[in-house]
Amino acid sequence: MIIEGGCLKLLAAHNCTVVLKDNKPQRKLQEYCAEFGIHYIVDRPMGFGANNNYIFTWCQQKLGMKDEDHFMVLNPDVFIEPSVVSALLLHVVQHKYPLVAINLYNDQDFTLYDKGIRRFPTVSSFAISFLLQKNNSIYNKSQITQDTEVEWAAGSFLLFSVRCFRELGGFDTQYHMYCEDLDICWRARREFCIKVVYLPQFKALHLAQMRSRSFFSRHFIWHATSALRFCLKQALNR
Repeated sequence: MIIEGGCLKLLAAHNCTVVLKDNKPQRKLQEYCAEFGIHYIVDRPMGFGANNNYIFTWCQQKLGMKDEDHFMVLNPDVFIEPSVVSALLLHVVQHKYPLVAINLYNDQDFTLYDKGIRRFPTVSSFAISFLLQKNNSIYNKSQITQDTEVEWAAGSFLLFSVRCFRELGGFDTQYHMYCEDLDICWRARREFCIKVVYLPQFKALHLAQMRSRSFFSRHFIWHATSALRFCLKQALNR
């Protein structure tokens, strides 16, 4: 998907420093990164949060990333044009936003909204989501037309100031595969009064794959466990 999508090579060609961590070393992907100036790193397999924390530390140590820079968390299944990234960074710097989300769509025509911006869940809302596949925590994007504070946004795309990510200590690696994004947005709000700002004018494609809906599947168990962990953490820190 990374090679076929072509997003990373375009970003690297337009003055973005792109770092890819591969859990399972692949010669083809390594050669692709070398050809297009993408930093390719390999270490032991990790989850979503641990991988991004690893990359963040690597960028600090190896590339000299500083607090005034920005750290973009980007899933392999997201495609964003370099021109959108450039305009986004200008907007973020101008408004001094430490944490932002953008308008992701699930189709190339940009007609199907991705459901990636949401309100903080409760135990009951998680249960309803799992059992009935209904989710009342999702914001209606069609009603948002300007920069708007939201409670949390999915980690498929998040843009942090480096200072913000560093002060938060990165993602909580106690979670596995799910809810790391929910947790970091919640901690940003609770500990630093930093709210996620959703920017509807900046658009990208997210070819999302829902893997956690089948009961007792590995992904379902990971998702349910992470959801319970978050609810317990939230309850104990009120």
